[in-house]
Amino acid sequence: MQFQNTAANRKIVLYEDYNNNHEFYGFGIGNSTMNYQVSSPFASHVFYAGTDANSSGELLRIQGNGNVGIGITTPSNRLSVSGNANFTGNVGIGEAAPGFLLNFNSTVGDKISLFGSSGPHYGFGIQAGLMQIHSAGIGDDIALGYGSSSSFTERMRIKGNGNIGVGVSDPSFVLDVGGRMRIRATTGFTAGLWLNNEANNGSPAFIGMQADSLIGFFGAGFGWLFNINTTTGNANLAGTLFQNSDATLKTNIESIDNALPQLMQLNGYRYNWKDSANPDKQIGLLAQEVQKVYPELVKENSEGKLGVNYAGMVPVLLQAIKEQQRQIEHQQEQMQKLSKLNEQQHLQMESLKNSLQQLIKHKE
Repeated sequence: MQFQNTAANRKIVLYEDYNNNHEFYGFGIGNSTMNYQVSSPFASHVFYAGTDANSSGELLRIQGNGNVGIGITTPSNRLSVSGNANFTGNVGIGEAAPGFLLNFNSTVGDKISLFGSSGPHYGFGIQAGLMQIHSAGIGDDIALGYGSSSSFTERMRIKGNGNIGVGVSDPSFVLDVGGRMRIRATTGFTAGLWLNNEANNGSPAFIGMQADSLIGFFGAGFGWLFNINTTTGNANLAGTLFQNSDATLKTNIESIDNALPQLMQLNGYRYNWKDSANPDKQIGLLAQEVQKVYPELVKENSEGKLGVNYAGMVPVLLQAIKEQQRQIEHQQEQMQKLSKLNEQQHLQMESLKNSLQQLIKHKE
């Protein structure tokens, strides 16, 4: 069957609502186009495939308003698909010449909504020099992890209020970390943290590594004020260390008695640590000896090793010196008494000597 080689909107009419060039179901030829015609915007082009002798299944529908449905009989958008879709080339959304697998037009604003069809929503957006990942409100969070939505293992959370949790799902601080952190050094800079002042217009303090084996506190304009050697345990303080000692903070206050005889039970030693990282000769006490006399000055760590509160020995030494001073003063008093007694005896001896000499002269 062949039709005349002329363009006409009504080439084949399968059904007509009205006898005109538009309100019918059929085929026509336009200017380099083949027309598939339905009679109104409320009618549809539908493609079917037979499923058996008694029924057919709809494959695709083009509504009269231009909406296309694949696997959907009432498409509500220009393209509505029910089922999987596969694209082998670039797809542009608002972009006529997509250069990437999925390419949005180069305008700012909301780009992808994962939940919500208007207003605040969960999705992605673009503003000048800024890519936005956002939730719908301050009470909604963003979580990073692995798995699936129904079986999700969380590793990081950004709260709507700005708090960030790493290994923590309910961070209560701007940065809340559930575990150990590592701060790495970069070329020319040791690892550490700068701390701002209250006005946030300067950074007066740094806490971090002074060198590979020194961790310390740095004051801007003042240098390293305190550090600890991480291999030897030696500490250096450029200043004075004050400890709380106000009487109003204390209770059960007792004087230290018999300090001198107790100190006599202790010995000072020269020694070396078994740890070869610190080869320097040391001077100190043995914690086991101190524990027997002053257990308050000895603490045991988690590894069962004992440590001594050397600063706590100061009041003990003070009391011992006072006790020793009293002993010295008492001995001085005794010596003065003996000196006076000796002087009296000397005078008596001189008197007896004079008396004896007079007796001898008298006899002569």
